[in-house]
Amino acid sequence: MTWLGLPEEGIDWIRKAMRLNPYHPERFWSHLGRAYYCAEKYAEAAEAFSRITRPDYTHHAFLAATFAQMKNAIAAGAHAAEVLKREPGFSVAVHLATLHYKRELDRKRHELGLIGAGLPA
Repeated sequence: MTWLGLPEEGIDWIRKAMRLNPYHPERFWSHLGRAYYCAEKYAEAAEAFSRITRPDYTHHAFLAATFAQMKNAIAAGAHAAEVLKREPGFSVAVHLATLHYKRELDRKRHELGLIGAGLPA
């Protein structure tokens, strides 16, 4: 639902899945964080992503974009630095090409967050 431009519905479904299986896989936090990000609920997105015990560079990229949207340049920069440390050749364009946004508006919001965090276009 998140990729289709219906993040609120995505949030509802992910939360329901988490309730039905309290021992859900940790990746559900990533799904929830992405849905919150697309719903422009950035504090909730940051909280969801923070529950991932071993975040990879894609999680740090979402966190960098999230904090950039929240105007927290220090946190955004720290996560952007972590992205580049883990994935030195990272580029916003290549990263976005791996995501499945149906709506250009959602893809553009993510792009602006990543660039706003200082990640290379």
